[in-house]
Amino acid sequence: MHLALWEQALLASVDGRPRHQALGIDASTDDSEDYDGINARIFAATRHRPLKEVLDVLRSTHATTRANPEPALLKDAPGYIEHYDQHRGWIETLVSG
Repeated sequence: MHLALWEQALLASVDGRPRHQALGIDASTDDSEDYDGINARIFAATRHRPLKEVLDVLRSTHATTRANPEPALLKDAPGYIEHYDQHRGWIETLVSG
């Protein structure tokens, strides 16, 4: 869910929604730029979700992102691509286990 919600935050940036709403956190937490704290809140709020559901949300979110022609999306996309790469090994281990 971590990646799905951060990608939803990317989508929020181009459709005018506040990032904190997409991440499911309050505005003051988002404003803190304490990414470890933000990620801990995301984890705590979503850890109960079944893997199948998480993968469905991730795939759906990613398909929406890929289908979005908004040029502003491309400005932030490289950071999100790197985000996937940062977590790839952990995700492959989790999904294959």
